[in-house]
Amino acid sequence: MPNTSRSLTTGARRLVWILPAALTVALIAARRGTSAGAADGTPTPAAAPAAAPTVAAKPLVVAAAAADIPPVPERSAAAAAGPLISGTLVPRVQAVVRAEVGGAVLATLAERGTRVAAGEPVARIQDRTQRAAYASAQAEVRSAEGDVAAARRRAERLARLLAGGAVSAEEAEGGEQAVEAAEAALAAARSRWAAVAEELSHAVVRSPIAGVVSVRSVGVGDVVQPGAAMFEVLDPSSMRLEAAVPSSQLGALRRGASVAFTVTGYPGRTFTGRVERISPAADPSTRQVPVTITIDNRDGRLVAGLYAEGRIEGETLGKP
Repeated sequence: MPNTSRSLTTGARRLVWILPAALTVALIAARRGTSAGAADGTPTPAAAPAAAPTVAAKPLVVAAAAADIPPVPERSAAAAAGPLISGTLVPRVQAVVRAEVGGAVLATLAERGTRVAAGEPVARIQDRTQRAAYASAQAEVRSAEGDVAAARRRAERLARLLAGGAVSAEEAEGGEQAVEAAEAALAAARSRWAAVAEELSHAVVRSPIAGVVSVRSVGVGDVVQPGAAMFEVLDPSSMRLEAAVPSSQLGALRRGASVAFTVTGYPGRTFTGRVERISPAADPSTRQVPVTITIDNRDGRLVAGLYAEGRIEGETLGKP
C-alpha cells in the first residue's frame, strides 16, 4: 500500500510538468508556420488556436496486499450482542418488621439510615397486659409444683402402709395416679408460662436481619395491632435487578452471564452484575421472560430504588 501511494504521487508530479511543455511546443510550431507563409508572399490563413493536448483519463486500479488490510474484529460475547434490560434496583435481602403484640409504642430505637444487627431492638411496645399474664402463669406453675410434691409424699406414705398391710393395693395405686395427674398439670402450667413469656418478649421489637433501616412507620404513642408494619430493614451489600427479556432473545441468555448497566444516580458510570435466575415460563400477556440479576454492592455505592438500564452479555459469535 505505501509503494502504490508513492507511485501515484510521482505520476501526478510528472503530469504537471509535461502539460505546460506540450503547450509551449504547440505555440512555437504555430508561429513558425505563420512566419513561413509571410516570406513566400502567400497569405496564410489565420491559425486556429492550438488545442491543449487531451489526456485520456484512465481508471486507477489500486492493488493492496492482503497484509495491509486490517482484519475485521470478530464479534465475541460483547455487550452489544445481548438483549437490552431495564428496571429498578431492589435489595436482595430485606425484611418488614411487624408488631407481634398489640399496644402503644413506648420508644423507637432506630431511625431511617440506622445500621442494625440481627436481633437488635428497634422499638418497645407497652407490655402491662403481657406482664400480668406472665405473673399469673408463673404462679400457676408454682402451685402445680406444690401439688406434685404433695402427691408424691402421699404416694410414698401409701406405699409404706401397703408394705405393712395397713392399706389395700387399690389405695396405693390411687396415690400413684394422683402423682401422674399432678405432674401433667405442672407440664401444662409450664407450657402456658412459656407461651406468655414469649409474648412478653415480643413487646421488645427486634430486627430479624442485619442491615440498614429504610422505613420507620410508627412513632412514640402510636397504638399498633399484631401484624402492623413498624420498620423495613434491608441489606445493602447485595442488590438485584428484576428485568424481562423478549422470548425471541431467549437463546442469548445463560445463567452467570455478565450484565453491564448504568443508573440514574451515576451518569456516565457503568456497573456490572450477573444473571442469577431465568424464569422457566414467559409472561403470558407480554411474552417476555423474567430474569433476576444480582449485583455485588459491598461498597454501598448503589441504593435501592434507582432506575437501571443495560444489556446482558450474549453468546459468543466469533471463533473461540
